[in-house]
This record gives sequence, structure tokens and C-alpha cells, in this order.
Amino acid sequence: MNKKIKILVIVFGLFLATCALIVAVGFWSATAVVSSEKSLAKARQSEANSSLVGLYVAQRSFQAEFGEFTSSIKELKYLYTENKPRYKIGFANEFFPSSETIQSSARAATNFDPKVISTDLLDVPYASKEVAEINFAEMAKKYQCIVAKDTFKACAIGIVDADGRLDVWSINQDKVLVHETGHVDDTK
Repeated sequence: MNKKIKILVIVFGLFLATCALIVAVGFWSATAVVSSEKSLAKARQSEANSSLVGLYVAQRSFQAEFGEFTSSIKELKYLYTENKPRYKIGFANEFFPSSETIQSSARAATNFDPKVISTDLLDVPYASKEVAEINFAEMAKKYQCIVAKDTFKACAIGIVDADGRLDVWSINQDKVLVHETGHVDDTK
């Protein structure tokens, strides 16, 4: 009888060790998945950064030529080259430059329209239905992404991970890039 108990104790011990190993591997896998998702989300944020820097360069070029900024994404000749972007880019307001600027730029580009203030108005196919449904105008207004003659603040608003929370970035006329809101960097 004693021998049977010893065998049962050994089998039960092996069973417990196997269960502990399975739990440890499961925990490690779950941690790796969360870490991987954060890394992927951070990589996706580079889209916002590069798009805003591109918009900054376009605004500065426009200002150098005409002496003021504009709200017209088309007039900036800003080409949103991301294939199915995860962010909407632009401004909250229409800024009508001086009539002199409008006349000068109209000769250079027939697409001048200061009402085309965001990629929302360019018929861009977004990465997901959730991104397409972001109310850009409302959010850009909330983060004061506005254009005036001598200043601007452009916003990039998108969704970079599965939880659906908004990730908001901005850049201003001084090339200050700010992560306005975003949970990806919360646990650096």
C-alpha cells in the first residue's frame, strides 16, 4: 500500500508541476502579446509624426511664397501618400488668405479651396471603419488645431490599436510635435 501512495504522490506532483508550467507559459505568452501590440501601436504612430512633419514643411513653403499660412490641404499640395491611413490630418477652421494670395496661388494651382481643411475632404480610404467614423472637425476643434495668418496648429487624429481609443498628435508653426492624447506611451 505504501508503494501505491508514493506513486500517487509522485504522479500528483508531476501533474502540479505540469500545470504550473502551463500557467507560466500562458502568462509569458500573454505578456508577449501585450508587449507586441504596444510596439506595433508605437510603430503606427510614426504615420502621424511623418504626416504632420510633411504638412509642416508644406505650410512653411506656402508661407515663404505667399507670406501667410493656409487651411487648404489642396493648396499646400500636400499629398497624403499613406495607403489606407490610420490618421485623419488637417485643421478645424477655414482660413481665407488675402485676396492677393488667392489670386497668386490660383494661377499656380487651380485647386485652391480653403474649405478643404482635412484629409476627410479628400475621399481617402481609411485603414478601418473606426478611423473613417472619427468626427475630425469636432476633435480638431477640441484640440484647437487652427490656422491664422501667422500661426497654425495641425492635428493627426487616429486609432492605432484594438481598444479603439483615439490617438491625437499635433504640430505647430514652430515645428513643435506634441502627443496630445494617447495611451500607448502611458506605460513607457
